[in-house]
Amino acid sequence: MNNIFLFDVDGTIAVGDIILDSTIKALEDLRAKGNIVMLSTGRCIGQMKDLLQRIKIDGAICNNGAYAYIGNDVIFESPISKDVINQMLDD
Repeated sequence: MNNIFLFDVDGTIAVGDIILDSTIKALEDLRAKGNIVMLSTGRCIGQMKDLLQRIKIDGAICNNGAYAYIGNDVIFESPISKDVINQMLDD
């Protein structure tokens, strides 16, 4: 049976875009044992571009929970509507 491990990014697995080699190894070891490794973060994918080039993950819960994916499948998304954005800009 696979376990799912969710890790926060800022201050947990990384400080800024700095991630320790030992952390990378630990994540690789978890995946090698058949576990699912995911991130849970307030960041959006674009803010993690450099970080994601250094680590392999199976998915993430991003944008403070407004977007989630596993592999290539988006499993949840809740974008802010254009009407709400326009209201905020008008105020």
